[in-house]
Amino acid sequence: MDPMDQSYTFFVSTARGLEPVLETELVDLNLQSIRPGVGGVSFLGTLSDAYRANLWLRTGNRVLLVLKEFKCANPDSLYKACRSIPWDRYILRKQTFAVDAFTRDTPLLKNAQYAALKVKDAVVDALRSKWGHRPDVDRHEPDVGVSLHAVGGEATLSLDTTGDRLHRRGYGKSRKTAPLKETLAAGLVLLSGWDRQTPLVDPMCGSGTIVIEAALIAAQCAPGLLREGFGFEKWGNFQPSVWKQLVKEARQSDSDTVSCPIIGMDKDWSAVQSARRNAKKAGVQDFVRFVRRDVLDFEPEADRGLILTNPPYGHRLELSEDPQPFYKRLGDLLKHKCKGWTAEIFTGDPNLAKQIELRTSRRIILYNGPL
Repeated sequence: MDPMDQSYTFFVSTARGLEPVLETELVDLNLQSIRPGVGGVSFLGTLSDAYRANLWLRTGNRVLLVLKEFKCANPDSLYKACRSIPWDRYILRKQTFAVDAFTRDTPLLKNAQYAALKVKDAVVDALRSKWGHRPDVDRHEPDVGVSLHAVGGEATLSLDTTGDRLHRRGYGKSRKTAPLKETLAAGLVLLSGWDRQTPLVDPMCGSGTIVIEAALIAAQCAPGLLREGFGFEKWGNFQPSVWKQLVKEARQSDSDTVSCPIIGMDKDWSAVQSARRNAKKAGVQDFVRFVRRDVLDFEPEADRGLILTNPPYGHRLELSEDPQPFYKRLGDLLKHKCKGWTAEIFTGDPNLAKQIELRTSRRIILYNGPL
């Protein structure tokens, strides 16, 4: 069977709380047997489907091809399960590989680093017995990435089709302190229910990630077009013609215009400059506007719109003063100047959110790294 026609199980990881958004994205890509889980969503598909998922997903972190699911009671069972896999089907001579691991509630495996070492030993031993020499490990830029996910006594071993995580779009090199990951910013836009017709404003935009992701969504631009490459491009069975066709179709779907203003504001001039540079790298500079302005001086330019922002809250940024009065003033601004608008506030401190003193229509728990 042609490997491009064979069906595999894939697992797409994401930030906790974004699983429903990711599930919708996979449905929109017409993928099959979609099953939401904790920290990600699985689907059945071909390698071509994995190429397409990497190209189009906005909230996924990695697209993993599942090799084996097994019980993992101790280091020996982990080694044996990994040793039994025919690794020469996936790693070619002279190719490098690396292993990353996530473990939780697995005391017999000590920690993730130890688990990754056991998997690495199993891969090395399997290939050395097949080839007669040891394969090379490259922790920084491997040709093939191997991933272990072990929780309790259950383990999943996968191949990483993505390479660098999907949040690394390629435009975010000019950053302010503690920026949002691009995948999380896109998740905020999609969770907001923004209709792409009403104005969207981030009045504390920092390096512009929320605004840029909104513009990419409005322009129907595949975020993977901004990247330099993917892990699957180094695989022995990579099909360049299939990939080129998918890229061609994605480029043809790009829109030359967007239907509403998308605006970023920040009182820090260097942040505004950073956001403008990032927007240019992302190719959306004609769809967005960045201005230097304090959020407390915000004056809506329309009768309705969406304010979507991630204010500083002290955990990731060092604040020079107590942020509670600022959140109170932010709430006053929303009440007195933004009638008819919807505000979505992403903050890591619920006590600060209460200072806004506006009734919330919903609360959604998300995770920004460990926060």
